Amino acid sequence: MKILGLYAGDAAPARTADLVAVAWDESAERARRGPDSALRTVSQVLGPEAAHEVDGAAVRWTKEWGRRPLLDGRSFRDLYSWKGVSLWWFAEIFLHHSTEATRFVRVIETVHRLLDVEAPDEVEAHGLPEDEALLVARTCLARGVLFHRGAVRRARHPSVADVLRLDFVRTARAKGLSSRTVYRRHVLANILPSLVVLFALSLPGLLAGSIFVESVFAWPGLGRATLAAILARDYPVVMGATVFYAAAVIVANLAAELALPLLDPRRESA
Repeated sequence: MKILGLYAGDAAPARTADLVAVAWDESAERARRGPDSALRTVSQVLGPEAAHEVDGAAVRWTKEWGRRPLLDGRSFRDLYSWKGVSLWWFAEIFLHHSTEATRFVRVIETVHRLLDVEAPDEVEAHGLPEDEALLVARTCLARGVLFHRGAVRRARHPSVADVLRLDFVRTARAKGLSSRTVYRRHVLANILPSLVVLFALSLPGLLAGSIFVESVFAWPGLGRATLAAILARDYPVVMGATVFYAAAVIVANLAAELALPLLDPRRESA
Protein backbone atom coordinates (compact mmCIF):
# COMPACT_ATOMS: atom_id res chain seq x y z
CA MET A 1 0.00 0.00 0.00
CA LYS A 2 1.44 3.33 -1.10
CA ILE A 3 0.98 6.39 1.13
CA LEU A 4 1.50 10.00 0.08
CA GLY A 5 2.42 12.21 3.03
CA LEU A 6 2.17 16.01 2.86
CA TYR A 7 4.26 17.75 5.52
CA ALA A 8 4.19 21.44 6.41
CA GLY A 9 6.08 23.44 9.02
CA ASP A 10 8.25 21.38 11.35
CA ALA A 11 6.31 18.14 10.88
CA ALA A 12 8.81 15.34 10.35
CA PRO A 13 8.02 12.13 8.44
CA ALA A 14 8.94 8.68 9.62
CA ARG A 15 11.11 6.61 7.30
CA THR A 16 8.96 3.82 5.88
CA ALA A 17 9.22 2.00 2.59
CA ASP A 18 5.63 2.68 1.53
CA LEU A 19 5.64 6.43 2.35
CA VAL A 20 6.27 9.16 -0.23
CA ALA A 21 6.96 12.25 1.91
CA VAL A 22 6.48 15.64 0.23
CA ALA A 23 7.41 19.02 1.74
CA TRP A 24 4.25 21.09 1.34
CA ASP A 25 5.59 24.57 2.17
CA GLU A 26 8.87 26.47 2.40
CA SER A 27 9.23 25.79 6.12
CA ALA A 28 9.19 22.05 5.51
CA GLU A 29 11.65 22.48 2.63
CA ARG A 30 14.07 24.39 4.86
CA ALA A 31 13.79 21.64 7.47
CA ARG A 32 15.21 19.09 5.05
CA ARG A 33 18.49 17.65 6.29
CA GLY A 34 20.76 17.04 3.31
CA PRO A 35 20.29 14.86 0.26
CA ASP A 36 19.39 11.78 2.31
CA SER A 37 16.30 13.41 3.80
CA ALA A 38 13.03 11.54 3.53
CA LEU A 39 11.29 14.70 2.32
CA ARG A 40 11.02 15.67 -1.32
CA THR A 41 9.81 19.03 -2.56
CA VAL A 42 6.77 19.45 -4.77
CA SER A 43 8.98 20.55 -7.65
CA GLN A 44 11.07 17.40 -7.29
CA VAL A 45 7.96 15.24 -7.55
CA LEU A 46 6.11 17.15 -10.27
CA GLY A 47 9.02 18.72 -12.13
CA PRO A 48 10.45 22.26 -12.30
CA GLU A 49 7.64 23.57 -14.55
CA ALA A 50 4.85 22.48 -12.22
CA ALA A 51 4.72 25.78 -10.32
CA HIS A 52 4.16 27.77 -13.53
CA GLU A 53 1.50 25.30 -14.69
CA VAL A 54 -0.33 25.56 -11.36
CA ASP A 55 -0.21 29.36 -11.54
CA GLY A 56 -1.60 29.15 -15.07
CA ALA A 57 -4.47 27.00 -13.80
CA ALA A 58 -5.29 29.65 -11.18
CA VAL A 59 -5.34 32.36 -13.84
CA ARG A 60 -7.58 30.25 -16.08
CA TRP A 61 -9.98 29.65 -13.20
CA THR A 62 -10.28 33.40 -12.61
CA LYS A 63 -11.05 34.04 -16.26
CA GLU A 64 -13.53 31.17 -16.49
CA TRP A 65 -15.33 32.32 -13.36
CA GLY A 66 -16.13 35.61 -15.06
CA ARG A 67 -17.69 33.74 -18.02
CA ARG A 68 -20.03 31.60 -15.97
CA PRO A 69 -23.74 32.53 -16.25
CA LEU A 70 -25.05 34.06 -13.05
CA LEU A 71 -28.36 35.78 -13.78
CA ASP A 72 -30.68 35.09 -16.72
CA GLY A 73 -27.83 33.48 -18.65
CA ARG A 74 -25.64 36.58 -18.34
CA SER A 75 -22.11 36.20 -17.04
CA PHE A 76 -20.35 38.32 -14.45
CA ARG A 77 -18.51 40.07 -17.27
CA ASP A 78 -21.84 41.23 -18.71
CA LEU A 79 -23.41 42.20 -15.41
CA TYR A 80 -20.45 44.06 -13.97
CA SER A 81 -20.39 47.05 -16.28
CA TRP A 82 -20.69 50.84 -16.11
CA LYS A 83 -22.09 52.88 -18.97
CA GLY A 84 -21.62 49.97 -21.33
CA VAL A 85 -18.00 49.41 -20.36
CA SER A 86 -17.18 46.09 -18.67
CA LEU A 87 -15.42 46.44 -15.35
CA TRP A 88 -14.54 42.77 -15.20
CA TRP A 89 -10.83 43.44 -15.42
CA PHE A 90 -10.89 45.20 -12.06
CA ALA A 91 -12.77 42.29 -10.51
CA GLU A 92 -10.31 39.85 -12.07
CA ILE A 93 -7.34 41.69 -10.58
CA PHE A 94 -9.11 41.80 -7.22
CA LEU A 95 -9.88 38.07 -7.29
CA HIS A 96 -6.38 37.11 -8.31
CA HIS A 97 -4.39 39.32 -5.95
CA SER A 98 -6.64 40.26 -3.03
CA THR A 99 -8.59 37.09 -2.21
CA GLU A 100 -7.79 33.52 -1.19
CA ALA A 101 -9.57 32.06 -4.23
CA THR A 102 -6.48 31.56 -6.38
CA ARG A 103 -4.54 30.07 -3.44
CA PHE A 104 -7.30 27.51 -3.01
CA VAL A 105 -7.15 26.71 -6.72
CA ARG A 106 -3.38 26.20 -6.46
CA VAL A 107 -3.84 23.79 -3.56
CA ILE A 108 -6.45 21.73 -5.41
CA GLU A 109 -4.44 21.71 -8.65
CA THR A 110 -1.26 20.66 -6.83
CA VAL A 111 -3.01 17.80 -5.04
CA HIS A 112 -4.53 16.58 -8.32
CA ARG A 113 -1.09 16.54 -9.95
CA LEU A 114 0.49 14.73 -7.00
CA LEU A 115 -2.25 12.10 -7.14
CA ASP A 116 -1.72 11.67 -10.88
CA VAL A 117 2.04 11.25 -10.55
CA GLU A 118 2.26 9.10 -7.42
CA ALA A 119 -1.12 7.26 -7.61
CA PRO A 120 -1.21 6.59 -3.84
CA ASP A 121 -3.70 4.43 -1.98
CA GLU A 122 -3.83 6.83 0.96
CA VAL A 123 -2.91 10.46 1.64
CA GLU A 124 -1.78 11.89 4.96
CA ALA A 125 -1.51 15.60 5.81
CA HIS A 126 0.63 16.80 8.70
CA GLY A 127 0.94 20.41 9.84
CA LEU A 128 -1.17 21.88 7.02
CA PRO A 129 -3.38 24.91 7.76
CA GLU A 130 -7.03 24.20 8.45
CA ASP A 131 -8.34 25.44 5.09
CA GLU A 132 -5.66 23.69 3.03
CA ALA A 133 -6.14 20.40 4.87
CA LEU A 134 -9.87 20.63 4.15
CA LEU A 135 -9.21 21.20 0.44
CA VAL A 136 -6.82 18.24 0.34
CA ALA A 137 -9.45 16.07 2.01
CA ARG A 138 -12.19 17.10 -0.44
CA THR A 139 -9.88 16.54 -3.42
CA CYS A 140 -8.99 13.06 -2.19
CA LEU A 141 -12.67 12.32 -1.66
CA ALA A 142 -13.44 13.35 -5.24
CA ARG A 143 -10.63 11.10 -6.51
CA GLY A 144 -11.63 8.15 -4.34
CA VAL A 145 -8.42 8.19 -2.27
CA LEU A 146 -8.45 7.56 1.48
CA PHE A 147 -7.37 10.63 3.47
CA HIS A 148 -5.91 10.86 6.97
CA ARG A 149 -5.48 14.16 8.68
CA GLY A 150 -2.40 14.64 10.82
CA ALA A 151 -4.17 16.76 13.43
CA VAL A 152 -6.46 13.87 14.35
CA ARG A 153 -3.52 11.50 14.58
CA ARG A 154 -1.70 13.91 16.87
CA ALA A 155 -4.82 14.20 19.03
CA ARG A 156 -4.54 10.46 19.78
CA HIS A 157 -1.01 10.87 21.10
CA PRO A 158 0.46 9.93 23.45
CA SER A 159 -0.48 6.34 22.63
CA VAL A 160 -0.39 3.52 25.16
CA ALA A 161 2.81 2.18 23.64
CA ASP A 162 4.48 5.60 23.98
CA VAL A 163 3.45 5.99 27.62
CA LEU A 164 4.64 2.50 28.52
CA ARG A 165 8.14 3.47 27.39
CA LEU A 166 8.34 6.55 29.62
CA ASP A 167 10.57 6.68 32.67
CA PHE A 168 7.85 7.06 35.30
CA VAL A 169 6.12 3.88 34.09
CA ARG A 170 9.36 1.94 34.32
CA THR A 171 9.90 3.39 37.80
CA ALA A 172 6.42 2.29 38.86
CA ARG A 173 7.11 -1.23 37.62
CA ALA A 174 10.45 -1.23 39.40
CA LYS A 175 8.68 -0.41 42.67
CA GLY A 176 6.72 -3.63 42.33
CA LEU A 177 3.32 -2.19 41.35
CA SER A 178 1.00 -4.56 39.56
CA SER A 179 0.21 -4.10 35.87
CA ARG A 180 -3.40 -3.16 36.70
CA THR A 181 -2.22 -0.40 39.03
CA VAL A 182 0.31 0.88 36.49
CA TYR A 183 -2.30 1.06 33.76
CA ARG A 184 -4.99 2.58 35.98
CA ARG A 185 -2.95 5.16 37.86
CA HIS A 186 -0.21 6.08 35.39
CA VAL A 187 -1.06 5.07 31.82
CA LEU A 188 -4.74 6.03 31.72
CA ALA A 189 -4.00 9.32 33.48
CA ASN A 190 -1.91 10.34 30.47
CA ILE A 191 -4.09 8.77 27.75
CA LEU A 192 -7.59 9.90 28.75
CA PRO A 193 -7.06 13.69 28.32
CA SER A 194 -6.11 13.26 24.66
CA LEU A 195 -9.09 10.95 24.09
CA VAL A 196 -11.44 13.50 25.64
CA VAL A 197 -10.07 16.22 23.34
CA LEU A 198 -10.40 13.89 20.35
CA PHE A 199 -14.05 13.23 21.22
CA ALA A 200 -14.79 16.95 21.48
CA LEU A 201 -13.12 17.60 18.10
CA SER A 202 -14.90 14.67 16.44
CA LEU A 203 -18.41 15.49 17.66
CA PRO A 204 -19.21 18.10 14.95
CA GLY A 205 -18.32 15.57 12.25
CA LEU A 206 -20.38 12.87 13.92
CA LEU A 207 -23.43 15.11 14.15
CA ALA A 208 -23.08 16.25 10.54
CA GLY A 209 -22.53 12.67 9.39
CA SER A 210 -25.81 11.59 11.00
CA ILE A 211 -27.67 13.45 8.25
CA PHE A 212 -26.05 11.32 5.54
CA VAL A 213 -26.15 8.03 7.45
CA GLU A 214 -29.83 8.35 8.36
CA SER A 215 -30.72 9.38 4.82
CA VAL A 216 -28.80 6.55 3.12
CA PHE A 217 -30.05 3.80 5.44
CA ALA A 218 -33.55 5.31 5.92
CA TRP A 219 -33.18 5.47 9.68
CA PRO A 220 -35.56 7.79 11.52
CA GLY A 221 -33.75 10.51 13.40
CA LEU A 222 -32.94 14.18 13.69
CA GLY A 223 -30.52 14.08 10.76
CA ARG A 224 -33.10 12.68 8.36
CA ALA A 225 -35.71 15.10 9.66
CA THR A 226 -33.31 17.99 9.12
CA LEU A 227 -32.65 16.96 5.52
CA ALA A 228 -36.38 16.62 4.84
CA ALA A 229 -36.96 20.07 6.33
CA ILE A 230 -34.24 21.53 4.07
CA LEU A 231 -35.79 20.01 0.97
CA ALA A 232 -39.26 21.21 2.04
CA ARG A 233 -37.92 24.67 3.00
CA ASP A 234 -39.31 24.27 6.49
CA TYR A 235 -37.15 27.01 7.96
CA PRO A 236 -38.27 26.77 11.62
CA VAL A 237 -37.30 23.08 11.74
CA VAL A 238 -33.97 23.81 10.02
CA MET A 239 -33.21 26.61 12.46
CA GLY A 240 -34.17 24.44 15.42
CA ALA A 241 -31.93 21.59 14.26
CA THR A 242 -29.06 24.02 13.66
CA VAL A 243 -29.41 25.44 17.17
CA PHE A 244 -29.51 21.92 18.62
CA TYR A 245 -26.37 20.85 16.76
CA ALA A 246 -24.54 24.03 17.75
CA ALA A 247 -25.57 23.64 21.39
CA ALA A 248 -24.43 20.00 21.40
CA VAL A 249 -21.00 20.98 20.09
CA ILE A 250 -20.66 23.80 22.64
CA VAL A 251 -21.73 21.56 25.51
CA ALA A 252 -19.32 18.80 24.41
CA ASN A 253 -16.39 21.22 24.25
CA LEU A 254 -17.34 22.71 27.61
CA ALA A 255 -17.59 19.25 29.15
CA ALA A 256 -14.18 18.37 27.74
CA GLU A 257 -12.63 21.52 29.22
CA LEU A 258 -14.20 20.78 32.62
CA ALA A 259 -13.16 17.12 32.53
CA LEU A 260 -9.50 17.75 31.66
CA PRO A 261 -8.53 19.15 35.12
CA LEU A 262 -10.21 16.13 36.75
CA LEU A 263 -8.30 13.69 34.55
CA ASP A 264 -5.02 15.58 34.79
CA PRO A 265 -4.64 17.51 38.09
CA ARG A 266 -1.54 19.25 36.71
CA ARG A 267 -3.84 21.46 34.65
CA GLU A 268 -5.37 22.95 37.80
CA SER A 269 -2.04 24.30 38.98
CA ALA A 270 -1.35 25.65 35.48
